[in-house]
Amino acid sequence: MDDLVIIARTPDGLDEMFLTLEKEARDAGLILNQSKTKYMKTTRQKGKITQQYIIGQNQFESVNEFTYLGAQINRQNKISEEIRKRLQTGNRCYYAHKKLLSSNLLNYNSKIQIYKK
Repeated sequence: MDDLVIIARTPDGLDEMFLTLEKEARDAGLILNQSKTKYMKTTRQKGKITQQYIIGQNQFESVNEFTYLGAQINRQNKISEEIRKRLQTGNRCYYAHKKLLSSNLLNYNSKIQIYKK
């Protein structure tokens, strides 16, 4: 198993889903790597977040943010940093191809195809 996210509305729901996942993984001959497994509670409310989360005999470390399938997810559930990162990536791509896009050697349709990719 790799790159798996479990989302739950309540701690009890998270416990239940995790224990089910752990059992099914064990039945399939897979082992959960505790050192690579982290947890994050997202909330817009201010408050203390526990640094450890214990489910059964497993103990997980808390993180403030992580990247999942290329998207950055943070504890406050804010997307402003993700939008900034994507704009920055788009600008890098544009400026890397700016000379080519402003060249008279390519016709308009070729430039549009390059821009769309």
